[in-house]
Amino acid sequence: MSESMTDLFIGYVQKQMARFRKGEDEYNGDSFHSDFTSLLDEIEEEIIDQSNWAFLAYHALQKTRAKFERLQSQINDKETYIENLNKQIADLEDDMGVSTPAPPNS
Repeated sequence: MSESMTDLFIGYVQKQMARFRKGEDEYNGDSFHSDFTSLLDEIEEEIIDQSNWAFLAYHALQKTRAKFERLQSQINDKETYIENLNKQIADLEDDMGVSTPAPPNS
């Protein structure tokens, strides 16, 4: 059973709150009293971190896509091979005047 979007969002918010509390503990609540320049520095670092994580996720996605495309190609090649064999069998049967019964439905 898959989670609903609401359940996923609730889990996301719970993780946000846990991270918020961890940050509050790490900085002893000083983030609320930091000077604006320090906050901007923190935001800048977080943006850089996020873009680095996004690049790593992008890289993983590209590797996964390449694997999927290779698998899809292999499946297509096998399906084409089977279709060609079936066509060759049908052509031979036509040439010989015989027919093979269709396979039972599975």
